[in-house]
Amino acid sequence: MRQAETDRNDRPGTSTAEKDRLKELERENRELQRANENKHRERFGVEPICKALQFPSSTYYAALERRRNPSVRECRDRELLDHIYRVHAGNHGVYGARKIWLQLKREGVHEPRCRIERLMRAAGLHGAARGGTKPRSARPGPETVRTPDLVDRAFTADAPTGCG
Repeated sequence: MRQAETDRNDRPGTSTAEKDRLKELERENRELQRANENKHRERFGVEPICKALQFPSSTYYAALERRRNPSVRECRDRELLDHIYRVHAGNHGVYGARKIWLQLKREGVHEPRCRIERLMRAAGLHGAARGGTKPRSARPGPETVRTPDLVDRAFTADAPTGCG
């Protein structure tokens, strides 16, 4: 009722039309600010570039927002990765995901082992492998030393030999 009185100029305040216009101007202002953050802001805005690439500009802004405000999982992954680097380096780089997981549990950091494995894989960390047997092949490599031909055999033929 108060808003209706304001719209009729019976009461002081901002009318509905003025509020809608202000909201529209604020939205337009936000879009212009976003467009100015682009590295090509002198020549292009975000919207023309997105139109040329045929994807909505909201996708660009959503990605920009994700970069500014990382998710809870990303923040926790960063913290956990610091712990992983510390434990891995503290054990001469030989601990794999299982031993790092157990060490972190002893320290009071309770996270799933699959998460430790995923982060280690992404960071390129791995433990020392046991065994160390080299695969063998039927063909010797080019670096293999050949025994010399002490008999000086000549393996040449004048013509093919026929059967019979």
